[in-house]
Amino acid sequence: VFPHLAARPQVNDQQSLHIWSCGCSSGEEAYTLSMLLLDYLTENNSFMTYRILGTDISLDALTKARQGVYNLKNINNLPVRIKHQFMQAVSKDQWTVSGKVKSNVFFRRLNLMNTQYPFKNKFQIIFCRNVMIYFDKPTRNNLIDKLGRYLEPGGYLFIGLAERLDHNLPHFRYVEPGIYQRTDVKS
Repeated sequence: VFPHLAARPQVNDQQSLHIWSCGCSSGEEAYTLSMLLLDYLTENNSFMTYRILGTDISLDALTKARQGVYNLKNINNLPVRIKHQFMQAVSKDQWTVSGKVKSNVFFRRLNLMNTQYPFKNKFQIIFCRNVMIYFDKPTRNNLIDKLGRYLEPGGYLFIGLAERLDHNLPHFRYVEPGIYQRTDVKS
């Protein structure tokens, strides 16, 4: 997805990427995205800028997310190179996310059941992984419709592998398991 989005036309001589992690819980997904983007941008000598917004309804989860301190067991799946490049050991069992990673990640409280969201700009990527498993079908379809309104045409929606979108929902094209693309792209 990164190469496809990096190839988009630039706006105001600057390429900017906006990513939203819905139901971000304690922030692991948002920070991992930031690490992967920093790694990609460095490897490809790209000057693209990015912002990642993590939202959750739980104030406790958001407090933990803003701290960015995790037990070793929570980050075991990170590649060793990425972990050592973008995190520092705080103790034998705890690691913290580097300031470089945190500088592009922001956390806000948001209830996904709100009728509208307070966003001015659209996102190129939305992660809503393992959130909809808690909702009934009408609530899921309503949420997908709302997410689609905040996703840029050609942008990507990532959902959990156990989740599926209805085939009759407009504006989304199946890419591969857990990945959909907004289809109403102006050619």
